[in-house]
Amino acid sequence: MSAIRTFFNFLIDENILSKNPAMLVDMPKKEKKLPHVLTQLEVESILSLPDLKTIMGKRDRAMLEFLYATGVRVSELINIELSDINITEAFVKVKGKGEKERIIPIGERAIKALKKYLHIRDSILKRKSVKKVFLNMKGRPISRVGVYSIVEKYGRMAKIKFKVTPHTFRHSFATHLLTGGADLRIIQELLGHVRLTTTEIYTHIDLSYIKKEYDKHFESLLAHKN
Repeated sequence: MSAIRTFFNFLIDENILSKNPAMLVDMPKKEKKLPHVLTQLEVESILSLPDLKTIMGKRDRAMLEFLYATGVRVSELINIELSDINITEAFVKVKGKGEKERIIPIGERAIKALKKYLHIRDSILKRKSVKKVFLNMKGRPISRVGVYSIVEKYGRMAKIKFKVTPHTFRHSFATHLLTGGADLRIIQELLGHVRLTTTEIYTHIDLSYIKKEYDKHFESLLAHKN
């Protein structure tokens, strides 16, 4: 279509045509791909992988649990400080895009994993002035690349068929909330979306997710009967 429009514009420039008939034809819209979403079983599989006998395993478990429990962006995760988390009241204060602040509740499982990690966090801390919650092996604040690497590693270990990223946990968080009956506007607030239209993508994922789970359930029933 682009080439045809350009050709007709050329004909207009050459005084062969007076109007571009191709302008009456709508350009085809690029199909939007729905992001990948983990099933609850896949989430459980990934969360069970970190070795809790090791310091890094406890950190990884806390990080993965936190990502799934809050749906935060990776940029938000790496900037969370100790003072942002209220363990007793089970919530976290997050600074999103444009420094906009929001409060997100943290589930019991994630709180439990955080407590275990925070208990041993000082053992990898090199400088007492570091306030960021999640640290790398050198005791410094973990980077965006570091978080991606950890999440992708556990996704491979769990044999998930697609590449798992921190954003996959964000999509899964929102979709599972929606499937569980949460209001779309509440999900919008938790995700820190400015516009509801951005959050509405999860209504499409939700239907796709439900269909996938439905098909999987009946496939297993048929296999059992055979």
